[in-house]
Amino acid sequence: MPNLAQVDSTSIFVSGGSTLALPAVTSYTNTTTGNNLIRTLQATGAGSMLDLHNVTTVTNGQSFDTHLRVCASVALASAASASRAASSASMAAN
Repeated sequence: MPNLAQVDSTSIFVSGGSTLALPAVTSYTNTTTGNNLIRTLQATGAGSMLDLHNVTTVTNGQSFDTHLRVCASVALASAASASRAASSASMAAN
């Protein structure tokens, strides 16, 4: 999906040794619509990778108890910053 440029507020799961490369994506914002929401960027299983190497900014949502989980082999090599929009929001990296 080389032309997909916007994945804000989505959860993305890659597995089974697959690679999903999204080179046109340059930022990720978890624009939540309510409290207690979880978004996940995850690659599981040997050889699986979610390639977001052009992402330079990651921003979490502003609602209470909002989480953005980044798990396993997720390439964020260009990320210059990651931020929480509100003091009640959190980011978890596994």
